[in-house]
Amino acid sequence: MNLKGHIFWSCLIMIILWILIPDITITSILVSIPFTIFPDIDHNFGSHRHFLPHSIILWIIVFIFNPSIITVMIVFGTGLHCLEDIKPRKMKGFALITYWKYKKLFKFKYSSTLWLLINFINSVIILGWWLALK
Repeated sequence: MNLKGHIFWSCLIMIILWILIPDITITSILVSIPFTIFPDIDHNFGSHRHFLPHSIILWIIVFIFNPSIITVMIVFGTGLHCLEDIKPRKMKGFALITYWKYKKLFKFKYSSTLWLLINFINSVIILGWWLALK
């Protein structure tokens, strides 16, 4: 998905969450929306779709040291980006998750789709867990 698509769909989903869930503040949404495009900085790692920016691992570490609704929404925004990057029929070449240059992270056919989906599902679980605590 292109940059405009990421921003549009992320904003739409975040606004729907803000309307439906009173614990989600507009501030947390405004802070987290730029982070929905954060995974695309991975061009600096030597390839597109590097596994680290296209996962919630970095933001989970930040959340451990700074648990707040803003970090939860950043985790969710990154997971949302992963969901938006899933292209089941076009997961070839440039669209595959890599670990360095253009070396695939996993060898089986649907590994990139699975990696992105696992990160999205875990981000939803973390958002749900945080909201359940409040």
